[in-house]
Amino acid sequence: DLLRACLLEHGASWDNYLPMMEFTYNNSHHSSIGMTPYEALYVRRKYIHDLSHIEFDNIQLKGNLTYKNIPLRIEDKRVKRLRGKKFL
Repeated sequence: DLLRACLLEHGASWDNYLPMMEFTYNNSHHSSIGMTPYEALYVRRKYIHDLSHIEFDNIQLKGNLTYKNIPLRIEDKRVKRLRGKKFL
């Protein structure tokens, strides 16, 4: 299902997202083994650093800068069409 969703989302460039899909699969809980595949293989949890511990540099903003709101169209990702077939 993960591979199918990636193919529908990214089309021909799905192989560029393969490492991210592998990370997602290996770090998601599987009810059949009661843990993630990474935990089952290495008998420990994978360390994922918390972004709240990263210190960011201060930046200087110019006072004459402005921004413009641009409306976006949000599509329902639950329904995709491929060759006339619906995938939920």
